[in-house]
Amino acid sequence: MKAKLERIAKLIESSYDKHIDKAVQYIKDNWSDYSGFMEPDEVIVREIKDAIKGQKYIYRSIEVESLDDINLRDTGIYWTWDEDKASSYWGDEDYRIILQAKINPSEVNWVETVEQYIKPQYAEDELRTKKSPKAKVYKVFKRDGKKYKEIK
Repeated sequence: MKAKLERIAKLIESSYDKHIDKAVQYIKDNWSDYSGFMEPDEVIVREIKDAIKGQKYIYRSIEVESLDDINLRDTGIYWTWDEDKASSYWGDEDYRIILQAKINPSEVNWVETVEQYIKPQYAEDELRTKKSPKAKVYKVFKRDGKKYKEIK
């Protein structure tokens, strides 16, 4: 059983590598100017691959006025593979929700994901999906003054 799981993990990992390599090649073939971006060289490509290696889930943070406002049918396309970097850039609502979704390499917009990674001014570990993935509520935080406290 363990050997089978290890084979499956290697297949998934090689799938990520193939998608990332295709996206990098697309960018190299279609961009004539990298101003404002780091060129997607071997070091950057390895960083992206290492960051996503072994990841099974992606995360997104949203803020809502009420827990009834959570819409799991339209979760958005801006995600991260690093749970600690899931943050809401806009909003000042009563609840901060961390969503979790299973990652499916074929549902990721790899070109836009690599583009986000090579923009040094953002330094984001953002993963962009082609459409809203099926997600679940992973963590819930309630505003307590200027900070949030986890309640679930």
